[in-house]
Amino acid sequence: MDPVPKENRTWSTWDYVAYWISDAANAGTWQIAGSMLAVGLSWRQALPAIAVGNIIIAVCSFVFSSPSNNI
Repeated sequence: MDPVPKENRTWSTWDYVAYWISDAANAGTWQIAGSMLAVGLSWRQALPAIAVGNIIIAVCSFVFSSPSNNI
């Protein structure tokens, strides 16, 4: 499969943000949140922990995918 030429790429920043949110709001995230609550964290502690974890994953994904975007 060939990469899409730059002139045919139509995804905007909003598309990436919407995809990231939809990817983060899945059964696995609910399970992580439930586990955090089960071990004694409050929802105020669990929510930032999940957000920070998702941001770290997003940054790593961006950093490691950037070289392939320059093909």
